[in-house]
Amino acid sequence: MTENAKMSGRGGANRTLKALGLALLVLTCAFGLYIAVIMGEPQENDKTGGDPVKEEKNLASFSELAGRDEFFDQPVLILNEGQGYSFVSGACRRTAKGGMVELNYTSEAGATLTLVSVAPRDDYSLISGDDYTLISDKGAYLAGAKGVLMRNRELRLRIYVATDYCLYICYGAGMSQSDFKLLAQSMQVY
Repeated sequence: MTENAKMSGRGGANRTLKALGLALLVLTCAFGLYIAVIMGEPQENDKTGGDPVKEEKNLASFSELAGRDEFFDQPVLILNEGQGYSFVSGACRRTAKGGMVELNYTSEAGATLTLVSVAPRDDYSLISGDDYTLISDKGAYLAGAKGVLMRNRELRLRIYVATDYCLYICYGAGMSQSDFKLLAQSMQVY
C-alpha cells in the first residue's frame, strides 16, 4: 500500500470516529434536555394540587353572598337587578391557592349566565376551558373593564377580565352575541 492510501484510510476512520462521537454527544445533550424538561414540568395533579376544592358552600339565594368572606374575600362579579334574569344557584369554593365564587342566573326565555370570580387570578384549577376560541377583544367589556370575548363549539359565549389579583369570567348561552355583550358591560364588581 502506498503512503497516500494509508493516510486516506486512517483519515476516513478518524472522520467516522469523530462523527460518531459528535452524534453521541448530540444524543446525550438531547436526552439531558428531555429529562430536564420532563422533570421540571409539573404533572397535571401537581398543577391543581389533586382535588382543587378544599371547602365549598352552596348559595340558595343571592343574599347569602354576603357571608362569603371566609371563602372569598375579594370583590365578586354580579348581575345588576332588572336585567330580566333570576338567581338560580351559587357556590363559594376555597381552593389550595385561593377561592372562587360562582353565580348562576337564568331568564324566562331560557338563556343562562354564569358569573365566576377567582382569586388569585392564576388559580385555573376550577375554570373550564371547553375549547373556547377568540372572537374579539374589540368592544368587549365586563363590568366596565375591557375584556376578551370567546366562543366554544356549542356557541356558548365567554368574556373575561383579569385585574391585578382577580379573574372575572361571564359565561352565557341561549342569547345573541350582542345581547351577551350588553349584559356583560352592565355587570358590576361588588
